[in-house]
Amino acid sequence: MNNLGDQPLPFAPHPFLDELLLSGVCGLAAANDVRLDLFFPELERANRYRLNCDPGESVILRLATMARLPATRVRNLLLPNQFPNLPLLSFLEVPVPEVLSHDEDRDDSLDETLR
Repeated sequence: MNNLGDQPLPFAPHPFLDELLLSGVCGLAAANDVRLDLFFPELERANRYRLNCDPGESVILRLATMARLPATRVRNLLLPNQFPNLPLLSFLEVPVPEVLSHDEDRDDSLDETLR
C-alpha cells in the first residue's frame, strides 16, 4: 500500500483563508473518510501549538500534495503567518512548568491564619 501522502486525494476541499493547519488537515481527512493517524502518524505525538506554528517542511509538502495545493498556500495556514505579532502575544506561548520544592522549614503562620 502506498503512503497516503504520496498522491493527491480524491477529495481536496480548500481551506478557509483564516483556517489553521490542524483544522485544514482535519477537513481533508473528513472529506476523504480517512483517520488522521493514517495521514500523519506523527500527529498523535505532536504538540498542537507546535503543529500550527511549524510542523516541518516534510509535513507541509505532504499535505500540499494530498490537498493539491501549492506549498505556499499550506504555509499560509500556519499561525505565525496569520498573526505576524505572535511573539508579542505571550499568553499563546506554551507554559514552562515551574519546579516546586518542599521546604520543611517554611513559615506556617499563613496556615494558622487560614484556619
